[in-house]
Amino acid sequence: MVTRCFSAFAVLLLFTATACTRPAFAPAGINVSSDRSDYAPTARLAVALGSLNRSGDTIDIVIDSGNLAVPGDAVGGDGGNMFNVYLTALVVTPIQRRKNEALPNPWEAVAQSDSQLVIASVPRGERRALGPMRLRVPRPHGVAPADAWVVFRLTGSVIPHTAKVVGQASSSPPRTVRFRVYACADWNLNTRVDRKRSKVMNASYLQAC
Repeated sequence: MVTRCFSAFAVLLLFTATACTRPAFAPAGINVSSDRSDYAPTARLAVALGSLNRSGDTIDIVIDSGNLAVPGDAVGGDGGNMFNVYLTALVVTPIQRRKNEALPNPWEAVAQSDSQLVIASVPRGERRALGPMRLRVPRPHGVAPADAWVVFRLTGSVIPHTAKVVGQASSSPPRTVRFRVYACADWNLNTRVDRKRSKVMNASYLQAC
């Protein structure tokens, strides 16, 4: 009887340990965020997870909602604007670090969607809501869903905070610079959270994204 109870307890303990190590599903709601930046926008996206791993030639990436925050202090007027912000969805896989590479690429894109204009213009220091959108990515052949994840690329133009120089003629056009920033998911195309990747992103976002 004691042996039987011990065996049952051992099985229960093993089941509990297995359940604890099973990868968690990605959460609903805001589940992709970019790192905070002093010059580029910060994006927070609520990605719908239901259709990512369905069969077919394309992966439908549906964003239910989100927001885009522009760094800096609101100054009023039309100075310091960020404009023509485009969003592109990428399907990426890990890449091996090369020797003597100071800042290695943590991934490589194997497929991408068309770019969509999400913000035409927004002043510095403001946050704008993003409406629903759908991006279609060609499904990469030979890539297992468990070994790939989603990255969102944001590109656009910004007038730097230091664009206005003392003595500059008011008729001079403001200097603009281009930016590119990434918002990376810590879950794969099976919508399972990669705990190791998530841990690295929390410790140093740029090492994983």
